[in-house]
Amino acid sequence: MRLVSFALDNSAPRVGAVVEQGAAQVVVELNEPMSDLGATRMEELVALDGAVWPVIQEIMENEGRHASLAHHSLESVRLLPPVLSPSQMLFVRANYPSPEGVRPPVDRPAFFSKLSSTLIGQGDSIVLPAMSSQVDWEAELALVIGRHASHVSKQEAMRHVAGYTITNDITARDIQVAGEPTLAKNFRTFAPLGPWLVTPDHVGDPHQLQIRQWVNETLFQDGSTSEMVFDIPEIIAFLSSVTDLYPGDVVATGSPAGTGKQQNPLVFLKAGDTLQVEIEGIGMLNNQVVAAPA
Repeated sequence: MRLVSFALDNSAPRVGAVVEQGAAQVVVELNEPMSDLGATRMEELVALDGAVWPVIQEIMENEGRHASLAHHSLESVRLLPPVLSPSQMLFVRANYPSPEGVRPPVDRPAFFSKLSSTLIGQGDSIVLPAMSSQVDWEAELALVIGRHASHVSKQEAMRHVAGYTITNDITARDIQVAGEPTLAKNFRTFAPLGPWLVTPDHVGDPHQLQIRQWVNETLFQDGSTSEMVFDIPEIIAFLSSVTDLYPGDVVATGSPAGTGKQQNPLVFLKAGDTLQVEIEGIGMLNNQVVAAPA
């Protein structure tokens, strides 16, 4: 099941499910039936701990009995980040081997935070900050927490995953190297997320997914989530030993080799570039790069 947060023109955010109708993709609006459950935002949907998925599935399979639900072509809506106000966005770093195949010499996941103000959605623009000339990309599988997690075991960890999406960890490398890693990660627009949330039953094994990123038409990253140093249960167990995770929180699982700083010569983003991240079983996240306003 593909679930979206979306808007029509300048309307308030809504939630919906993407369904196939012949050759077309259609967004079925879910605010009306979900309001009876007190859930009209994605964060509220996932907080229902999976109990809502059969309800939504029944709606999708029996649309005749739900004829009042609004339908929109996918092209006519603006896709927003699947979760709009996560209480936390935690990114695991150094979770894949280097371009030379060297695994990081670490015994536990390392992570950093991004502010929710960095979030943008499908088709939105990444804005290059005026103070940086070395803005880089990192394609990542992200998961959304669906159940409060505190000191969760690895055996129980996957029960806390509501679904999966795609993120691009944008980083100002020159600012990072200068000793300001938090600033380097947290400029506005530095966390594209989307295009939708895919429930675990439609993804399969999240540790066997191809992950690729193109800058313009050049493929730079081409890896697999099977390469992760720490898998998802290990990540959730560790993070939940440090801090409580709440429904709607975003956890990004690291990025395979192929970033701009790993190229020879170095390659960084410039205005006019387009980024495409594709993860098997989820879809493709597209964003363009623009210069900061004068």
